[in-house]
Amino acid sequence: QPARVFGFSAELPLTGLVVPSDFITKFAAAHAGDPSAIRPGFSYAQLVVTVKDVKDLPVISKNIQSLGLKVESQQEIAAKTNKALAVIDGSSLVIMGIFLFLTVIAIFNSYLTIVYNRSYTFSLQRVIGVSKVRIILTFVFEAALIGALFGLIGYYIGVMAIGYLKHNMPHWVPVLKGLTLSRDSGGLLPLAVGLSALLSSVSAFIPAVFASNMNLFRAVQK
Repeated sequence: QPARVFGFSAELPLTGLVVPSDFITKFAAAHAGDPSAIRPGFSYAQLVVTVKDVKDLPVISKNIQSLGLKVESQQEIAAKTNKALAVIDGSSLVIMGIFLFLTVIAIFNSYLTIVYNRSYTFSLQRVIGVSKVRIILTFVFEAALIGALFGLIGYYIGVMAIGYLKHNMPHWVPVLKGLTLSRDSGGLLPLAVGLSALLSSVSAFIPAVFASNMNLFRAVQK
């Protein structure tokens, strides 16, 4: 009975090698514990064994290990996979946090520049009696609108990028021909717009406070 050599994922149409199971058994037994058998370019064999009776699992695992092969259950593989995914998710969160921090700093500096360039306008508003709270709210609302606009633009740029990759990825990497890219468009658009508006408004709050505290006599000086 031939033994199947499975790929990394069923989504990837990798061409496998089919060999008799007796060959793998004899090969593993002949090279068990032989460190010289491991050389550059020397591949490995992977067996997927299904046991009908769970009670026979310890005996079958011991027999496979006696051939010099490592035995892993689906639970162990799943645990290792979850651990690797947890590390990847943690790294992604750290990178995302750094990116958001840098984005807030960049927006903050941009609005400080805007406050400096519009200092004459803010001073005139204070002279004619506009309250500080109104100036702050107006400035933050303006920042939120700009952030929402950029979030909307960024969302559609991301959609077009995914569509472009979905169409061209099989031509660039033929091995990924069976891998499909999909997107959940249900709540991403409101999330992108809302998050961009929130970051922009929060970043603009302190510059808005500076704008509301402009010197009342700056307009006269200019």
